[in-house]
Amino acid sequence: MRKSSIRFRVINAVFTAFVCVVGTRSSTAQAQQPNTATLEDEGVKRLLQAARAGEAHAQFELGLMYETGEGVGQDNAEAVKWYQEAGSHGDANAQFRLGLMFAEGRGVERDDTKAASWLRKAAEQGQAEAQYAVGLAYALGRGVAHDESQAYDWYKKAAEQGLPPAQFELGRIYQNGKGVTRNFSEAVHWFGKAADQGEPDAHYQLGVMFHNGEGVTQDETEAATWYGRAAEQGHVAAQFSFGLGFRDGRGVPRNDVEAYMWFDLAARRSLSDSDRATYANARDALVKTMTTDQIAEGQKRVQWWLEGFQRRHR
Repeated sequence: MRKSSIRFRVINAVFTAFVCVVGTRSSTAQAQQPNTATLEDEGVKRLLQAARAGEAHAQFELGLMYETGEGVGQDNAEAVKWYQEAGSHGDANAQFRLGLMFAEGRGVERDDTKAASWLRKAAEQGQAEAQYAVGLAYALGRGVAHDESQAYDWYKKAAEQGLPPAQFELGRIYQNGKGVTRNFSEAVHWFGKAADQGEPDAHYQLGVMFHNGEGVTQDETEAATWYGRAAEQGHVAAQFSFGLGFRDGRGVPRNDVEAYMWFDLAARRSLSDSDRATYANARDALVKTMTTDQIAEGQKRVQWWLEGFQRRHR
Protein backbone atom coordinates (compact mmCIF):
# COMPACT_ATOMS: atom_id res chain seq x y z
CA MET A 1 0.00 0.00 0.00
CA ARG A 2 1.50 3.33 -1.04
CA LYS A 3 1.53 6.25 1.34
CA SER A 4 0.55 9.67 0.08
CA SER A 5 2.75 12.69 0.52
CA ILE A 6 -0.07 14.83 1.84
CA ARG A 7 0.89 17.62 4.25
CA PHE A 8 0.79 16.02 7.71
CA ARG A 9 1.72 12.44 6.84
CA VAL A 10 5.08 12.37 5.12
CA ILE A 11 7.40 14.68 7.04
CA ASN A 12 11.11 14.98 7.49
CA ALA A 13 10.68 17.25 10.47
CA VAL A 14 7.65 16.23 12.46
CA PHE A 15 6.52 19.65 13.52
CA THR A 16 6.36 20.96 9.96
CA ALA A 17 3.16 18.95 9.78
CA PHE A 18 1.66 20.81 12.73
CA VAL A 19 2.16 24.10 10.96
CA CYS A 20 0.37 22.83 7.85
CA VAL A 21 -2.72 21.99 9.88
CA VAL A 22 -3.30 25.59 10.84
CA GLY A 23 -1.75 27.35 7.84
CA THR A 24 1.19 28.94 9.62
CA ARG A 25 3.52 30.75 7.26
CA SER A 26 7.10 29.73 8.00
CA SER A 27 9.96 32.17 7.71
CA THR A 28 13.35 32.76 9.24
CA ALA A 29 13.71 35.02 12.25
CA GLN A 30 14.10 38.64 11.27
CA ALA A 31 15.01 41.76 13.27
CA GLN A 32 15.09 41.38 17.02
CA GLN A 33 13.32 44.72 17.57
CA PRO A 34 9.74 45.56 16.48
CA ASN A 35 9.15 47.82 13.52
CA THR A 36 8.21 50.92 15.55
CA ALA A 37 6.97 52.74 12.48
CA THR A 38 3.98 50.43 12.32
CA LEU A 39 3.16 50.86 16.01
CA GLU A 40 1.63 54.29 15.34
CA ASP A 41 -1.66 52.63 14.42
CA GLU A 42 -4.09 53.31 17.26
CA GLY A 43 -5.46 49.79 17.34
CA VAL A 44 -1.99 48.30 17.59
CA LYS A 45 -1.02 50.81 20.26
CA ARG A 46 -4.02 49.84 22.39
CA LEU A 47 -3.23 46.15 21.93
CA LEU A 48 0.38 46.77 22.94
CA GLN A 49 -0.77 48.66 26.01
CA ALA A 50 -3.03 45.79 27.07
CA ALA A 51 -0.30 43.25 26.42
CA ARG A 52 2.17 45.21 28.54
CA ALA A 53 -0.47 45.33 31.29
CA GLY A 54 -0.43 41.52 31.37
CA GLU A 55 -3.62 40.67 29.46
CA ALA A 56 -2.93 37.18 28.08
CA HIS A 57 -5.26 37.38 25.07
CA ALA A 58 -3.74 40.70 23.99
CA GLN A 59 -0.28 39.18 24.36
CA PHE A 60 -1.31 36.26 22.14
CA GLU A 61 -2.85 38.54 19.52
CA LEU A 62 0.25 40.70 19.46
CA GLY A 63 2.45 37.61 19.07
CA LEU A 64 0.29 36.42 16.18
CA MET A 65 0.58 39.80 14.48
CA TYR A 66 4.35 39.67 14.72
CA GLU A 67 4.46 36.08 13.46
CA THR A 68 2.31 36.81 10.42
CA GLY A 69 3.40 40.40 9.80
CA GLU A 70 -0.19 41.63 9.80
CA GLY A 71 -0.37 45.18 11.12
CA VAL A 72 3.26 45.24 12.27
CA GLY A 73 6.63 44.34 10.81
CA GLN A 74 7.03 40.56 10.68
CA ASP A 75 9.35 39.53 13.51
CA ASN A 76 9.52 35.93 14.76
CA ALA A 77 11.65 36.77 17.79
CA GLU A 78 9.11 39.36 18.92
CA ALA A 79 6.33 36.83 18.30
CA VAL A 80 8.09 34.32 20.56
CA LYS A 81 8.45 36.96 23.26
CA TRP A 82 4.72 37.67 23.36
CA TYR A 83 3.71 34.02 23.00
CA GLN A 84 5.88 33.24 26.02
CA GLU A 85 4.20 35.98 28.00
CA ALA A 86 0.72 34.77 27.06
CA GLY A 87 1.67 31.12 27.44
CA SER A 88 2.99 31.69 30.93
CA HIS A 89 -0.43 33.15 31.78
CA GLY A 90 -2.12 29.98 30.53
CA ASP A 91 -3.27 31.02 27.05
CA ALA A 92 -3.63 27.72 25.17
CA ASN A 93 -3.39 29.25 21.70
CA ALA A 94 -0.16 30.99 22.62
CA GLN A 95 1.22 27.77 24.09
CA PHE A 96 0.37 25.95 20.86
CA ARG A 97 2.00 28.49 18.60
CA LEU A 98 5.02 28.76 20.87
CA GLY A 99 5.40 25.01 20.51
CA LEU A 100 5.44 25.45 16.75
CA MET A 101 8.07 28.16 16.98
CA PHE A 102 10.37 25.95 19.06
CA ALA A 103 9.72 23.03 16.71
CA GLU A 104 10.76 24.97 13.63
CA GLY A 105 13.40 27.17 15.17
CA ARG A 106 11.62 30.37 14.20
CA GLY A 107 12.59 33.29 16.42
CA VAL A 108 14.22 30.88 18.83
CA GLU A 109 16.69 28.01 18.69
CA ARG A 110 14.97 24.80 17.60
CA ASP A 111 14.23 22.54 20.56
CA ASP A 112 11.89 19.56 20.11
CA THR A 113 11.69 18.92 23.85
CA LYS A 114 10.53 22.47 24.58
CA ALA A 115 8.20 22.28 21.61
CA ALA A 116 6.56 19.13 22.93
CA SER A 117 6.32 20.64 26.41
CA TRP A 118 4.49 23.76 25.22
CA LEU A 119 2.28 21.76 22.88
CA ARG A 120 1.29 19.47 25.72
CA LYS A 121 0.36 22.44 27.91
CA ALA A 122 -2.04 23.55 25.19
CA ALA A 123 -3.27 20.00 24.59
CA GLU A 124 -4.11 19.52 28.24
CA GLN A 125 -6.38 22.55 27.97
CA GLY A 126 -8.27 20.89 25.13
CA GLN A 127 -6.69 22.66 22.15
CA ALA A 128 -7.43 20.19 19.35
CA GLU A 129 -4.52 21.05 17.04
CA ALA A 130 -2.13 20.74 19.97
CA GLN A 131 -3.62 17.37 20.90
CA TYR A 132 -3.01 16.18 17.35
CA ALA A 133 0.52 17.57 17.44
CA VAL A 134 1.30 15.79 20.71
CA GLY A 135 -0.05 12.57 19.24
CA LEU A 136 2.21 12.98 16.25
CA ALA A 137 5.18 13.69 18.51
CA TYR A 138 4.59 10.45 20.40
CA ALA A 139 4.08 8.52 17.15
CA LEU A 140 7.45 9.70 15.82
CA GLY A 141 9.35 10.05 19.09
CA ARG A 142 10.17 13.74 18.61
CA GLY A 143 10.68 15.66 21.84
CA VAL A 144 9.17 12.75 23.77
CA ALA A 145 9.80 9.01 23.93
CA HIS A 146 8.13 7.03 21.16
CA ASP A 147 4.83 5.68 22.52
CA GLU A 148 2.09 4.36 20.22
CA SER A 149 -0.40 4.17 23.08
CA GLN A 150 0.08 7.84 23.94
CA ALA A 151 -0.17 8.73 20.26
CA TYR A 152 -3.50 6.93 20.09
CA ASP A 153 -4.83 8.70 23.20
CA TRP A 154 -3.97 12.18 21.93
CA TYR A 155 -5.16 11.52 18.38
CA LYS A 156 -8.46 10.32 19.79
CA LYS A 157 -8.92 13.45 21.90
CA ALA A 158 -8.39 15.64 18.83
CA ALA A 159 -10.44 13.37 16.58
CA GLU A 160 -13.40 13.52 18.94
CA GLN A 161 -13.26 17.30 18.61
CA GLY A 162 -13.62 16.91 14.85
CA LEU A 163 -10.07 17.61 13.66
CA PRO A 164 -9.71 15.88 10.24
CA PRO A 165 -5.99 14.98 10.35
CA ALA A 166 -6.45 13.43 13.80
CA GLN A 167 -9.47 11.47 12.58
CA PHE A 168 -7.41 10.23 9.66
CA GLU A 169 -4.47 9.21 11.85
CA LEU A 170 -6.81 7.41 14.23
CA GLY A 171 -8.17 5.50 11.25
CA ARG A 172 -4.64 4.55 10.24
CA ILE A 173 -3.92 3.29 13.75
CA TYR A 174 -6.96 1.01 13.62
CA GLN A 175 -6.10 -0.02 10.07
CA ASN A 176 -2.55 -1.00 10.99
CA GLY A 177 -3.09 -2.12 14.59
CA LYS A 178 -0.45 0.18 16.08
CA GLY A 179 -1.04 0.72 19.79
CA VAL A 180 -4.49 -0.88 19.56
CA THR A 181 -6.03 -4.09 18.28
CA ARG A 182 -6.48 -3.89 14.52
CA ASN A 183 -10.09 -3.04 13.75
CA PHE A 184 -11.04 -2.36 10.13
CA SER A 185 -14.57 -1.27 11.02
CA GLU A 186 -13.22 1.42 13.33
CA ALA A 187 -10.73 2.43 10.65
CA VAL A 188 -13.56 2.92 8.16
CA HIS A 189 -15.52 4.87 10.77
CA TRP A 190 -12.73 7.39 11.36
CA PHE A 191 -11.72 7.59 7.70
CA GLY A 192 -15.35 8.38 6.98
CA LYS A 193 -15.42 11.24 9.47
CA ALA A 194 -12.27 12.75 7.98
CA ALA A 195 -13.57 12.19 4.44
CA ASP A 196 -16.79 14.01 5.30
CA GLN A 197 -14.62 17.07 5.90
CA GLY A 198 -12.85 16.71 2.55
CA GLU A 199 -9.61 15.04 3.64
CA PRO A 200 -8.04 13.50 0.47
CA ASP A 201 -6.00 10.88 2.34
CA ALA A 202 -9.17 9.62 3.97
CA HIS A 203 -10.92 9.45 0.59
CA TYR A 204 -8.04 7.37 -0.73
CA GLN A 205 -7.97 5.00 2.23
CA LEU A 206 -11.72 4.44 1.97
CA GLY A 207 -11.10 3.45 -1.63
CA VAL A 208 -8.47 0.97 -0.40
CA MET A 209 -10.85 -0.43 2.21
CA PHE A 210 -13.67 -0.95 -0.30
CA HIS A 211 -11.24 -2.45 -2.82
CA ASN A 212 -9.93 -4.93 -0.26
CA GLY A 213 -13.24 -5.52 1.50
CA GLU A 214 -11.76 -4.52 4.87
CA GLY A 215 -14.35 -3.34 7.39
CA VAL A 216 -16.90 -3.07 4.58
CA THR A 217 -18.35 -5.31 1.91
CA GLN A 218 -15.96 -5.44 -1.03
CA ASP A 219 -17.30 -3.04 -3.67
CA GLU A 220 -15.23 -1.90 -6.66
CA THR A 221 -17.76 0.76 -7.66
CA GLU A 222 -17.58 2.32 -4.21
CA ALA A 223 -13.79 2.04 -4.25
CA ALA A 224 -13.64 3.87 -7.58
CA THR A 225 -15.89 6.61 -6.21
CA TRP A 226 -13.54 7.28 -3.31
CA TYR A 227 -10.42 7.00 -5.47
CA GLY A 228 -11.97 9.52 -7.84
CA ARG A 229 -12.71 12.04 -5.10
CA ALA A 230 -9.13 11.85 -3.84
CA ALA A 231 -7.72 11.93 -7.37
CA GLU A 232 -9.59 15.11 -8.25
CA GLN A 233 -8.03 16.74 -5.18
CA GLY A 234 -4.55 15.82 -6.39
CA HIS A 235 -3.85 12.69 -4.36
CA VAL A 236 -1.18 10.95 -6.46
CA ALA A 237 -1.67 7.35 -5.32
CA ALA A 238 -5.42 7.75 -5.81
CA GLN A 239 -4.85 9.06 -9.32
CA PHE A 240 -2.95 5.90 -10.17
CA SER A 241 -5.57 3.66 -8.56
CA PHE A 242 -8.33 5.52 -10.38
CA GLY A 243 -6.43 5.02 -13.62
CA LEU A 244 -6.19 1.29 -12.96
CA GLY A 245 -9.95 1.17 -12.63
CA PHE A 246 -10.41 2.79 -16.05
CA ARG A 247 -7.77 0.56 -17.62
CA ASP A 248 -9.29 -2.66 -16.27
CA GLY A 249 -12.96 -1.64 -16.21
CA ARG A 250 -13.03 -2.14 -12.45
CA GLY A 251 -15.69 -0.06 -10.72
CA VAL A 252 -15.97 2.22 -13.77
CA PRO A 253 -16.44 1.55 -17.50
CA ARG A 254 -13.18 0.79 -19.28
CA ASN A 255 -11.77 3.93 -20.84
CA ASP A 256 -8.18 4.04 -22.08
CA VAL A 257 -8.17 7.81 -22.49
CA GLU A 258 -9.18 8.33 -18.85
CA ALA A 259 -6.67 5.71 -17.72
CA TYR A 260 -3.91 7.48 -19.68
CA MET A 261 -4.86 10.80 -18.14
CA TRP A 262 -4.68 9.56 -14.54
CA PHE A 263 -1.52 7.50 -15.09
CA ASP A 264 0.21 10.48 -16.66
CA LEU A 265 -0.88 12.85 -13.90
CA ALA A 266 0.39 10.44 -11.25
CA ALA A 267 3.71 10.04 -13.07
CA ARG A 268 4.15 13.81 -13.45
CA ARG A 269 3.27 14.66 -9.87
CA SER A 270 4.80 11.83 -7.82
CA LEU A 271 7.61 12.78 -5.45
CA SER A 272 8.88 9.20 -5.29
CA ASP A 273 11.27 8.02 -8.00
CA SER A 274 10.15 4.40 -7.69
CA ASP A 275 6.44 5.26 -7.76
CA ARG A 276 6.98 7.66 -10.65
CA ALA A 277 8.58 4.83 -12.62
CA THR A 278 5.66 2.51 -11.82
CA TYR A 279 3.10 5.08 -12.95
CA ALA A 280 5.04 5.95 -16.11
CA ASN A 281 5.46 2.28 -17.02
CA ALA A 282 1.71 1.73 -16.72
CA ARG A 283 1.06 4.76 -18.94
CA ASP A 284 3.64 3.70 -21.53
CA ALA A 285 2.29 0.15 -21.68
CA LEU A 286 -1.20 1.53 -22.24
CA VAL A 287 0.01 3.83 -25.02
CA LYS A 288 0.98 0.77 -27.08
CA THR A 289 -2.72 -0.18 -27.32
CA MET A 290 -4.05 3.32 -28.04
CA THR A 291 -4.64 5.23 -31.26
CA THR A 292 -2.92 8.52 -32.03
CA ASP A 293 -6.21 10.37 -31.51
CA GLN A 294 -6.75 8.71 -28.13
CA ILE A 295 -3.27 9.67 -26.96
CA ALA A 296 -3.78 13.26 -28.10
CA GLU A 297 -7.11 13.41 -26.24
CA GLY A 298 -5.50 11.99 -23.11
CA GLN A 299 -2.74 14.59 -23.25
CA LYS A 300 -5.32 17.34 -23.71
CA ARG A 301 -7.21 16.18 -20.62
CA VAL A 302 -3.99 16.12 -18.60
CA GLN A 303 -3.36 19.77 -19.47
CA TRP A 304 -6.94 20.75 -18.66
CA TRP A 305 -6.71 19.06 -15.28
CA LEU A 306 -3.35 20.64 -14.43
CA GLU A 307 -4.53 24.11 -15.41
CA GLY A 308 -7.70 23.74 -13.34
CA PHE A 309 -5.79 22.38 -10.35
CA GLN A 310 -3.33 25.28 -10.46
CA ARG A 311 -6.16 27.81 -10.60
CA ARG A 312 -7.85 26.24 -7.59
CA HIS A 313 -4.67 26.26 -5.53
CA ARG A 314 -3.30 29.72 -6.21
